[in-house]
Amino acid sequence: MSRARDMANLGSQAGSGFDASDLTTGTLGNTVQDNITRLGTVASGTFNGTIGSSANMPSGTVIKMGQTKFTGDAYKSSSGDYSGFVNAPSFTPDGGPNNTSTIYAFANLYLETAFTTGANNLKGVKFQIIGDDITNVTTSGTLVGSVDYGGSGSQVRYWFSTSLQGVTLDGTGNAPITVGVAVKNEIDSNNSSVTVYGNNTFDESYITFMEVV
Repeated sequence: MSRARDMANLGSQAGSGFDASDLTTGTLGNTVQDNITRLGTVASGTFNGTIGSSANMPSGTVIKMGQTKFTGDAYKSSSGDYSGFVNAPSFTPDGGPNNTSTIYAFANLYLETAFTTGANNLKGVKFQIIGDDITNVTTSGTLVGSVDYGGSGSQVRYWFSTSLQGVTLDGTGNAPITVGVAVKNEIDSNNSSVTVYGNNTFDESYITFMEVV
């Protein structure tokens, strides 16, 4: 009897689909549940799942951040040539869709600059950004330090912060990215030196990374 009534109700709704009153408690079939996972825009509610690596995020979304500290000092004395690069530990990007995200690096260096017998305590600092899946970058260098117009010399310690050129993954992978720093003296003298501290003797210099799709 109940079965016959249900069939009659369905017949009267032919062409109009189900109403809310047609649904009763129970478990939807697997095929129906699979179709629900392909819903388009969801107007409201709370999503408690995990956003997969292939999800399309809005342009400009930050998908990963990290910070690495230098484990050794960059040091140069008695020379106007740049030291070898000292690298901070690598940052491994997520990659984003198709491994085409852009990685920005921000350097925070704890420096000591000294020229104890003259006015010019200016130093050069330059960076390199390297990785297998980016176009490597080496900056031309920037001046830091001080000038003692009295000419008696100076020795100072301070923080120096700067943002570096962004690098974009080339779509072939998401290999680790490394930032290195090199330093030099503007005056070639035995009394001139520059140090970027990174060995935990003093405050450690560090690099902050931000990955954006």
